[in-house]
Amino acid sequence: MKYVILGTGIISSTYVHAIADIDGSEMVACVSRAGKQLAADPAIPTWPDLESVPVDYDAVIIATPNGLHCEGAIAAAGPSMVVGRAVRRAWRFTPAKAVSP
Repeated sequence: MKYVILGTGIISSTYVHAIADIDGSEMVACVSRAGKQLAADPAIPTWPDLESVPVDYDAVIIATPNGLHCEGAIAAAGPSMVVGRAVRRAWRFTPAKAVSP
């Protein structure tokens, strides 16, 4: 399985190492709005947003600060995703966008 990780904070290293230990799995890209590389593996290419990632992937790991989980989940809608904590803010979805209640 091919993964993209959103976020480059401390928890991202845990995910990078965990994915590396799973046969047949690889981290193919990282998304960082600040342009930071993953400390655990700087060779993984970094992109400013999910839409810019030019490679195919199967799942997105959301490793951003808690307050950005909803934003990441909305951006990742479609592929499978892993969120490290519960998405705390309720959102209602319309066909064109997500809006806060």
